[in-house]
Order: sequence, then structure tokens, then C-alpha cells
Amino acid sequence: MLFHISACTYFRVKSVTSEDLPKLIEMEKVHKYFVLHQGAEQHHLVLPAIEENILKGTLVEVGSDSIYYNDVRRKLVGSGEKSILNEVHLYLAPDQGTYAVGDIALPVTQISEIRVIKPDTGKSIAHFVFGAIGVLAIVTIIVALTKSSCPYLYVYDGQDYVFEGELYGGAILKNLERDDYLPLPRLQADGSIYKLKIANELKEEEYTNLARLVVVDHPQHTTVLLDQKGQPHLIQDPQLPVQALANGEDIRSTLQRTDRDVYLFDHTEATTNAANLRFEKPAGATSGKLVLNAKNSLWFDWVFGEFTKKFGGFYDQWIEKQAALPGAERRQMAIDQEFPLTVSLKVGDEWQLIEHLPTVGPMAARDFVLPIDLSAHEGPDIEIRLQTGFLFWELDYAAMDFTADTDLQVREIAPLSATGLDGTDHTAALSADDDQYLQQLHTGDATELHFAYQPAAEGFTQSAFLHSKGYYKHVRSYAGLPAISELKKFRTPAYFSEFSKALYLQVIVNNGEEVASITQ
Repeated sequence: MLFHISACTYFRVKSVTSEDLPKLIEMEKVHKYFVLHQGAEQHHLVLPAIEENILKGTLVEVGSDSIYYNDVRRKLVGSGEKSILNEVHLYLAPDQGTYAVGDIALPVTQISEIRVIKPDTGKSIAHFVFGAIGVLAIVTIIVALTKSSCPYLYVYDGQDYVFEGELYGGAILKNLERDDYLPLPRLQADGSIYKLKIANELKEEEYTNLARLVVVDHPQHTTVLLDQKGQPHLIQDPQLPVQALANGEDIRSTLQRTDRDVYLFDHTEATTNAANLRFEKPAGATSGKLVLNAKNSLWFDWVFGEFTKKFGGFYDQWIEKQAALPGAERRQMAIDQEFPLTVSLKVGDEWQLIEHLPTVGPMAARDFVLPIDLSAHEGPDIEIRLQTGFLFWELDYAAMDFTADTDLQVREIAPLSATGLDGTDHTAALSADDDQYLQQLHTGDATELHFAYQPAAEGFTQSAFLHSKGYYKHVRSYAGLPAISELKKFRTPAYFSEFSKALYLQVIVNNGEEVASITQ
């Protein structure tokens, strides 16, 4: 492998103007934590609101361990410090006096600086993808990065809202609308309700058709996952592969646990990027369940953005043409370009397709389960192949389980309420799969969902999932003429993978100094 992944997350500090403050106040309803600095003192600003250029709210004392950001600390997010990514720091001008604990009314003109703590997506790419050659080698990539992912989901974990994952990844435009089943391992009840939030934090329009909570009661000391059709599967005795090879490289140790030491499908000399796994088959087994932990790479997200830039000012026209195509045709185009993680079972001398796992976004890995029919399989070993495009996915864990799916109690619950930041009631739009949609059309839009909590049956534990369905549309403002000759190449199956590999190799050759020129 040309580089190594480690489990580091970085943050960056973005200074904004007071004109951005109303939008930040709205975002506070999602997950932001406001800190007011008055010289050396700092206080938590609760329930901030803007009225006629007056910032109102309540100042409360904070402990030294409640705020993670300061001017001198390193920008690596440590264990247990994810809340730093929620912080917004307001700095009072030195000649404006001070405000005591309690209710305040602060003219916005008295604020000298606003710092927003955000995930350093670009540096994450630098660290995750190119750690072996150093961060500086891809500075231009960091500058060029354009995030183009899916709706974000936050869950209440008993103390705060935390980021859990992305919804219906890859469903760009209505003809790719699909169901999604996101595990919610950190969701905790707040009294008698579960609380979740769907947020638009990107340059896109989001249309959510359905959002229902699936709760599964299962025996203690077991795990449950939902497959791509929403069916529950019990995981009790996962077996690691006895062999895991990728183009001759032994990756078995990489896949033994979920620890962000991942396989990247990044072999530059290979014609295909695949991992071949071999499992021991229990005597008499006629079915099994493949368990994976994976996500899309940030690199893939960036490469897709470079592809769309090639349409220039004709991007919107291309999107209109894509929207008019049958959904089956667009899904096949994605498969032809190796976007999904394709899972196959070796039966005899042939590979039999099990499933194409759709893209899930780069911001959070998730667990997958794939039921596999072994009734026609012969022999003591099971061979599985996982294949995708160059650097499109990150694979962290793989195992098989042969436990029977028994003692599972499943409930799917419609939301008690779904309320937008402006107070709009979206409950009906999210309760059923119909022609009503929650429309979040602007960056900063968010909707809070409440579901009824029911404790697990005696002797059982409980797992929760969000069953969502929807699609989204990127908002882009490109200019110039399309690169027609280059775009025609993408009609060739698997060319997107070659495009990704070519960009990667040129980054290595140029040491990251001329990335802008090679992506024209």
C-alpha cells in the first residue's frame, strides 16, 4: 500500500463576520455550543437569539472541562473531545465592558471576532489518505476540497446531540430515491422519548419522504443489524476470515476489529480493486450472514466533485438530463463505474453476485449485514469477494455469522412530532412513504424528531435504527465550457476508477503542488 490510515480527526477554526451570526443562532438549535469570551473569562451562552442586531440569551458558568478549544492547543481532536466540533466562540471587544451571569442583551457591534470550530475535512484527507508522504504534499487538495455528501443525522445520546451518520447516500435526484436503514448505537432515551435531528449542512437541497424508528428487542449479549431490505439479523458468534487477500497482500489483521485501520482498495498496479475473504463453513450450514464495517472515502467525495466541475456552466443542464432518465438506468451507470461495494460469493468456479452496497457517504462508517444463501454452496470454505473503484471505499471489519435469526421482536414507530427550526410541523410528511416530503432546501435547515420510547422486554436488550427514504440535489455554480472530450471518456465502464487512480498518481508525482492544473 502507498499510504496508511490512522484514527485521527482534526478541526479547523473559521473566523466569520457578525452577518453570519443569525444563521449560527439557528444552527444552535441543532447542536452548536456558544461560548462568550470576555478577556480571560468565558461563559456558556444559552438560548441565543438575534433581535434587531441585539444578541440575547443567558450566560451561565462553565467548568474548565466543558470547553475544549483554546488558542494554543493542537488541532487534533482527542478521545472524548468530539464536542469541540459543536463550539462557536464569540469574542467581546476589549473596550466594551463585561456581562455578568444571567440574561444579557449584547449589541452585535460589540463582538470583535467569531470563531466556528469545524471538522477539518481537508486535513482529514491529508492525514487519512496521504499520511505516508506528509500533509504539505497535498495542500492544494485541501484548498480544492468541496464536500458533496448527504443529509446528516444527529441523535440525542443522553447528554447532547451527536453526529451518527448520513442518510440515503448516493440518492442524487428523485429517480435514485431509496430506503436507508442507519444503525443508531448512541441513541438514548430522554425520559419517555427518543430525539433525533435531520440537518442540511451542505450546498444541497434535501427531500426526505420517510423517517421512522425501527426498534429491535433481542437477547442480551447479542447484536442486531438490518439488511438493505430492512430485515433484522442476529449477530451472536461472528467468525473472522481465515484468509483475507487483496492483490496478494495479506489484510487479515486490518479487518479483525473496528478501529479505523482500514483497507482502501488502492492498488495502483491492479486492473481491479478487490478483497478476497475466505471463511470456514460450519458443517450443515445452509445460510450465513456477512458482517462488514465500511464507508466511502473522502477521496471519492473529492474526485466526484472534480468530475462534476468538468460540466462547467452546463452542469444544471446535465442534471436535468440525469433527472429524466429511468432510475434503473442511473443505478446501472453507478454499478458500471464501480461506485457501490459489490459483494460476490464463489460458487464452483464462478462468482455469484450477492449485493451491490450503495454509497453511504464519507463522514461516518457504518455496520452492514448481508444474508447469504449457501444451499447451493459446496465445500468446507466460503469465498467472498468485495470489489469497488480505486479508493472509493474504506473497509474496516469483516466477519461471518451463522446464528439463526430467532427471538427478535421488531417495532417500526412513526414520529410523535417533527418540527423545523421555524416551528413548521413536518410530522405528516415523514410518517409514511407517500408524495409528501420534508424539504430542507437551505444550508442550516434542520428538523427535530421525537419518537416514543418503549423499554426492552425483560431479559432482552434493544437496538435502534432510522428507516429513512429520500433523495437530494447538489447546488453548484460552475462556469465555463464543458470539457466534452474528457466527459465522453466516462461513458466507458470503470473509467471513473481510472480517473481516480490518475489523479492520485499525479498527486504523488507532483507532490501535491500542481493539483489544480491536472484537474482542469
